Amino acid sequence: MNELVVRGDGNCFYREISLWNENKEVNHGKVRRLTNQLIAEFPDLFQPHLFSSPPSVSNHLQKCEIDGTWAETVDTVACATLFQRRICTYSMFQGSWFCFDPVWRALPSISIAKKQCKCPITLACHDFHPASHHFNLLLPSTGNCCDFNTLKVHTNDIQSLEGSTSGKKYA
Repeated sequence: MNELVVRGDGNCFYREISLWNENKEVNHGKVRRLTNQLIAEFPDLFQPHLFSSPPSVSNHLQKCEIDGTWAETVDTVACATLFQRRICTYSMFQGSWFCFDPVWRALPSISIAKKQCKCPITLACHDFHPASHHFNLLLPSTGNCCDFNTLKVHTNDIQSLEGSTSGKKYA
């Protein structure tokens, strides 16, 4: 798998989702805004995915309005719901996958995903430090994203493509 590296500015999760969906990371603000709107619209569905103390949707949304605020579990679940895709993150520290499913399944016409396949969105999570995590998009080195079993990928199978996101298409 190839790891597509983006800037680590607190927006990396949203940058990677934008890159996956639109082949460019610059629309990360739109992804953040739509994710926050979904959480605000259905707070009871997303509250169980908050791990702050005390878990408050309104506090979380207020914090997440600030550009550069890191995505948390609730944001990953909301994004999975928004795009109607499972999001799988590979922990580089633990060497294992963590998958997040949409909280509900909608009609395909409701999803904002531009891709037609139903493959999960795959991210590498650089989580070697408890206070900071960085996400990069993982894509197959060859073939179609639906042609391989993502969850069989391990750390030594991931090749970093530093500076790879400028002006390229990712199918």
